[in-house]
Amino acid sequence: MTKLRNEKYEFIKKSVIRTLIECDVKTLPINPLEICEKRGYTLIKYTDKYTKEDFDMICEVFPNGFNYYSDGKRIIEYNDTLSTERIRTTIFHEIGHAMNKGSKLGNLLQKCRPMTILALPILLGYI
Repeated sequence: MTKLRNEKYEFIKKSVIRTLIECDVKTLPINPLEICEKRGYTLIKYTDKYTKEDFDMICEVFPNGFNYYSDGKRIIEYNDTLSTERIRTTIFHEIGHAMNKGSKLGNLLQKCRPMTILALPILLGYI
Protein backbone atom coordinates (compact mmCIF):
# COMPACT_ATOMS: atom_id res chain seq x y z
CA MET A 1 0.00 0.00 0.00
CA THR A 2 1.27 3.47 -0.88
CA LYS A 3 1.74 5.89 2.00
CA LEU A 4 0.49 9.39 1.23
CA ARG A 5 2.49 12.45 2.11
CA ASN A 6 0.84 14.42 4.92
CA GLU A 7 -0.08 17.32 2.64
CA LYS A 8 -1.70 14.97 0.09
CA TYR A 9 -3.61 13.21 2.88
CA GLU A 10 -4.85 16.53 4.26
CA PHE A 11 -5.90 17.68 0.78
CA ILE A 12 -7.93 14.49 0.23
CA LYS A 13 -9.44 14.66 3.72
CA LYS A 14 -10.57 18.27 3.21
CA SER A 15 -12.01 17.40 -0.23
CA VAL A 16 -14.02 14.52 1.23
CA ILE A 17 -15.34 16.62 4.12
CA ARG A 18 -16.26 19.47 1.75
CA THR A 19 -18.12 17.05 -0.55
CA LEU A 20 -20.05 15.45 2.33
CA ILE A 21 -21.12 18.91 3.53
CA GLU A 22 -21.99 20.17 0.02
CA CYS A 23 -24.03 17.03 -0.69
CA ASP A 24 -25.73 17.20 2.72
CA VAL A 25 -24.73 13.63 3.62
CA LYS A 26 -26.00 12.80 7.10
CA THR A 27 -26.34 9.01 7.13
CA LEU A 28 -24.12 5.97 6.82
CA PRO A 29 -23.33 4.12 4.71
CA ILE A 30 -22.68 6.91 2.25
CA ASN A 31 -24.45 6.32 -1.05
CA PRO A 32 -22.14 7.12 -4.00
CA LEU A 33 -25.13 7.29 -6.37
CA GLU A 34 -26.63 10.09 -4.26
CA ILE A 35 -23.37 12.03 -4.37
CA CYS A 36 -23.22 11.65 -8.15
CA GLU A 37 -26.79 12.86 -8.49
CA LYS A 38 -26.21 15.89 -6.26
CA ARG A 39 -23.00 16.78 -8.12
CA GLY A 40 -24.65 16.38 -11.53
CA TYR A 41 -22.53 13.43 -12.65
CA THR A 42 -24.00 10.98 -15.14
CA LEU A 43 -23.54 7.29 -14.32
CA ILE A 44 -23.48 4.76 -17.15
CA LYS A 45 -23.43 1.00 -16.66
CA TYR A 46 -21.15 -0.87 -19.04
CA THR A 47 -23.94 -3.33 -19.88
CA ASP A 48 -26.24 -0.46 -20.86
CA LYS A 49 -23.72 1.00 -23.31
CA TYR A 50 -21.52 -1.71 -24.77
CA THR A 51 -22.08 -4.79 -26.88
CA LYS A 52 -20.48 -8.02 -25.59
CA GLU A 53 -17.46 -7.50 -27.84
CA ASP A 54 -17.02 -3.86 -26.82
CA PHE A 55 -17.62 -4.79 -23.18
CA ASP A 56 -14.71 -7.23 -23.29
CA MET A 57 -12.48 -4.61 -24.92
CA ILE A 58 -13.32 -1.86 -22.42
CA CYS A 59 -12.78 -4.25 -19.51
CA GLU A 60 -9.27 -4.96 -20.79
CA VAL A 61 -8.42 -1.30 -20.24
CA PHE A 62 -10.79 -0.27 -17.46
CA PRO A 63 -11.94 -3.41 -15.62
CA ASN A 64 -13.79 -1.43 -12.94
CA GLY A 65 -14.69 1.95 -14.45
CA PHE A 66 -13.49 5.34 -15.66
CA ASN A 67 -14.67 8.92 -16.01
CA TYR A 68 -14.44 11.75 -18.52
CA TYR A 69 -16.09 14.99 -19.62
CA SER A 70 -18.55 15.08 -22.48
CA ASP A 71 -20.40 18.23 -23.51
CA GLY A 72 -19.35 19.88 -20.24
CA LYS A 73 -20.72 17.08 -18.07
CA ARG A 74 -18.85 14.57 -15.96
CA ILE A 75 -19.59 10.99 -17.00
CA ILE A 76 -18.71 7.97 -14.87
CA GLU A 77 -18.91 4.61 -16.60
CA TYR A 78 -18.63 1.49 -14.47
CA ASN A 79 -18.65 -2.27 -14.77
CA ASP A 80 -22.00 -3.27 -13.33
CA THR A 81 -21.21 -7.01 -13.49
CA LEU A 82 -18.94 -6.73 -10.45
CA SER A 83 -19.95 -7.12 -6.80
CA THR A 84 -21.91 -4.34 -5.13
CA GLU A 85 -18.89 -3.55 -2.94
CA ARG A 86 -16.59 -3.26 -5.96
CA ILE A 87 -19.09 -1.03 -7.78
CA ARG A 88 -19.39 1.27 -4.75
CA THR A 89 -15.61 1.47 -4.41
CA THR A 90 -15.20 2.18 -8.12
CA ILE A 91 -17.79 4.95 -8.14
CA PHE A 92 -16.23 6.55 -5.04
CA HIS A 93 -12.81 6.28 -6.71
CA GLU A 94 -14.09 7.98 -9.86
CA ILE A 95 -15.82 10.68 -7.78
CA GLY A 96 -12.39 11.38 -6.29
CA HIS A 97 -10.90 11.83 -9.75
CA ALA A 98 -13.80 14.06 -10.76
CA MET A 99 -13.47 16.22 -7.65
CA ASN A 100 -9.81 16.79 -8.38
CA LYS A 101 -10.27 17.04 -12.15
CA GLY A 102 -7.62 14.37 -12.59
CA SER A 103 -9.13 12.23 -15.29
CA LYS A 104 -9.96 14.16 -18.45
CA LEU A 105 -9.79 12.14 -21.65
CA GLY A 106 -6.33 13.48 -22.49
CA ASN A 107 -4.95 12.28 -19.17
CA LEU A 108 -6.56 8.89 -19.68
CA LEU A 109 -4.97 8.50 -23.08
CA GLN A 110 -1.52 9.30 -21.72
CA LYS A 111 -1.81 6.49 -19.17
CA CYS A 112 -2.93 3.79 -21.58
CA ARG A 113 -0.94 1.32 -23.63
CA PRO A 114 -0.30 2.45 -27.22
CA MET A 115 -2.73 0.03 -28.89
CA THR A 116 -5.42 0.95 -26.39
CA ILE A 117 -5.06 4.60 -27.29
CA LEU A 118 -6.29 3.78 -30.78
CA ALA A 119 -9.36 1.97 -29.45
CA LEU A 120 -10.48 4.39 -26.74
CA PRO A 121 -12.00 7.13 -28.92
CA ILE A 122 -14.01 4.50 -30.76
CA LEU A 123 -15.15 2.80 -27.55
CA LEU A 124 -16.13 6.12 -26.02
CA GLY A 125 -18.16 7.08 -29.08
CA TYR A 126 -15.94 9.91 -30.29
CA ILE A 127 -15.40 8.29 -33.71
